[in-house]
Amino acid sequence: MSTRWKPYPRYKDSGVEWLGRIPEHWEVVRADAVLEYRKEQARRESFGGRRVFHYSIPAIQETGDGREENGAEIDSDKISLNGDELLVSKLNPRKGCVLISRRRDLPVVCSTEFVPLKARGCELRFAYYLYASQPVRDLISSTVQSVTRSHQRANPADIVKAWLAFPPDAEQAAIASFLDRETAKIDALVAKKERLIELLQEKRTALISHAVTQGLNPDAPMKDSGIPWLGRIPAHWEVTALKRNWEVIDCKHRTVPFVLEGVPVASIGEVQSFNLDLSNSNLTTRDEYLALIEGGRRPKRGDVIYSRNATVGAAAYVNTDAVFCMGQDVCLIRSPSNDQRFLVYQLRSPVVMRQLDSLALGVTFKRINVEQIKNLTLCCPTAAEQEDIAAYLDAEIAKLDALTAKMRTAIERLQEYRTALISAAVTGQIDVRQVSDLPNAAQPETSPG
Repeated sequence: MSTRWKPYPRYKDSGVEWLGRIPEHWEVVRADAVLEYRKEQARRESFGGRRVFHYSIPAIQETGDGREENGAEIDSDKISLNGDELLVSKLNPRKGCVLISRRRDLPVVCSTEFVPLKARGCELRFAYYLYASQPVRDLISSTVQSVTRSHQRANPADIVKAWLAFPPDAEQAAIASFLDRETAKIDALVAKKERLIELLQEKRTALISHAVTQGLNPDAPMKDSGIPWLGRIPAHWEVTALKRNWEVIDCKHRTVPFVLEGVPVASIGEVQSFNLDLSNSNLTTRDEYLALIEGGRRPKRGDVIYSRNATVGAAAYVNTDAVFCMGQDVCLIRSPSNDQRFLVYQLRSPVVMRQLDSLALGVTFKRINVEQIKNLTLCCPTAAEQEDIAAYLDAEIAKLDALTAKMRTAIERLQEYRTALISAAVTGQIDVRQVSDLPNAAQPETSPG
C-alpha cells in the first residue's frame, strides 16, 4: 500500500477477531442491522411473456452485468428485484460476484445464487465495497463447509449476520466516492495495458503472417500465388499441399488408460504453446506406450504434434528428448528436409487458420481428419529460407512476448493494488477523509509494489 495514505489518528479494539483494530469512532454492527435481506420470489408465469433483465452468475462472469432474456424461457424460480439491491453471490464466496442491481424498464430478477440486500441504515456503495473486499470475502468463505472447491456455497445467514465495522453515514459516502474515483483510475490503466497487449498480439500475428508468406527479403521478385486469399508470394516459392513435403501420422484411435506414474501422453492440452509442454500431461503404462508408438508413431525431437479435434489447429514443436506418446485427437507431422519450426509458425498463422475455418464452417464441434490436414495449402520456400525465417521469428516473437509478459505483470500489480486499496479503505486502515475530494489523490501508475 502506498505511503501517501495515512492511518486514522486513533484506533480501538473492534472485539471481532478478523477485524482487529478499527478507527475509534467506527461502530461494529451485524450486517442485518443496516442491510435487509429481501427474497421476493418471482415465477415465470408472472412475466406474461415479457422480456426480463436477469442477473445470473454466467452473465456477470462474461460481461460484468446481467442480460435481457425472454421471461418465458427462464426455467426456474428467481428472486424479484426493484433495483438498488446489493447482490452478494453465495457461490465460491472468495471469488464471488458482488454488484449493485439497477432499476430498469423491464422486470428485474436474479438467480437464487445471490443474496439480495437492501440498504436501510448505510450507504449502499460503501456496503458494495465492503462485501467486495478481500477480508469480507475471506470471512464468508471461511464459513463454507463444502469440500468441493469449485462449488462452494455460503449460507445466506453467514452473509447477512456477519459482524462488520461501519463509519458514520457521511464518511461511508466519502469512502465510497474515493473508491469510485481511485478504482476508476486503476481500471483505466488496466484497460490501457490490456489494449497494448491486444496491439502486441496483432503485431505478432501480422509478423508471422508476413514472414511465412512473403519471406524476409523485401526486394525479392514476387508472383501471383493463384490463391485469392494468399495473394503474391516470392517468385521462387512453391504453394503446395502439406503432404508433398511432410509426412502426417495419425494417433491410434483407442482410449488410453491413465496411471499415477508412467509415460507422458501428449494430447490437446499439451500442444497449446509453441513448444510441446508435458508438465501437466496424463501418464500411461509402459505396455500402453509401446502399443501407442507402433507403426512409426514414436515422437522424437523435431516432430510437430498437431491438434485435429476441439482446439483444431494448435501445433507444438517437440523440443525435448523425453519419452512420450500421442494420445487421442492429435497427429504427428515430420519431415527430414524441412524446418519444423517454420512449419509450426505457418500452421499457427492466418494462412492455415483461414483454411481450418472454412473446413469447419457450419460444424458445431470442430474436428478435422488426417486427409484434410495432408491437403492443407502451405507456402514452401527453400529449406535454408525456412530455417532463416524460423530463426528470425524466434527472436522477434521473443521480444513481443517479453513485452506482453511485462504488461501482464503490470496489470497483476495494479489489480493487487486495487484489492489492497479497497480492503484498507473499508476496514479503516487508511483515512481518506482529507483526500476524498481531491481530484488527483492517487497515482496507481507508481503506487503498486
